[in-house]
Amino acid sequence: MRATLCGLGVLTLSLGALGAGYGKTEWGMTLKQVRAREPGGKVERWNKREKALPHSYVFSVRRSVADLPAEIQYFLPRDRLSQVWVRFLANKEGDWDRNRASASELMRKLETGLTAKYGRPRHRTSTIQEDTCDWGEWAKSSADRDIVTGGCKVYWAPCAELTSSPAAFAKCEWLEVELEDSAVIQHEPRPKWKLEESHVVTILYKGEPRASTKGL
Repeated sequence: MRATLCGLGVLTLSLGALGAGYGKTEWGMTLKQVRAREPGGKVERWNKREKALPHSYVFSVRRSVADLPAEIQYFLPRDRLSQVWVRFLANKEGDWDRNRASASELMRKLETGLTAKYGRPRHRTSTIQEDTCDWGEWAKSSADRDIVTGGCKVYWAPCAELTSSPAAFAKCEWLEVELEDSAVIQHEPRPKWKLEESHVVTILYKGEPRASTKGL
């Protein structure tokens, strides 16, 4: 399913279908089923705290998303699809790092498209304060540390919007969407406080099949 992004230029964004999964996949699919619908890519064990989880995998493919190069990662704990990360690459070589301006522009475009698809965001969080993401002030305020990390996130919960309609909610598999600009800033000893700053823009989709509602 595709939606058109407006605002800062025209961009098309491929979004997971509500009540199904991301793209051609469905929540709860096995690794074998996901790979049948998304050929190519690579499979890795899903590790947590450097320990491999049993029958848990991360399947990664490179695709064009929103007319931009991206890496899509399908997370399958215990061989059941429950999360999808879309990480936007900054260039053809596959580097995820962006500068502050390009990350902010991409965040605005993606938020416009996601809002058109899922409605107004449920809430926002950021390193600075609830409704803003001022990287400049944040970087300056943390200049006494060698390396600092932060994030600016926007959340949607599409199924929650359907609670007033029991019939519609019964057909809706739970889905959360999270848009994030995460940043890492490395400082030199003063007075040259800024050494390097990098940003990564991602969309996270979360879903969980509700067996009691399958087939409705």
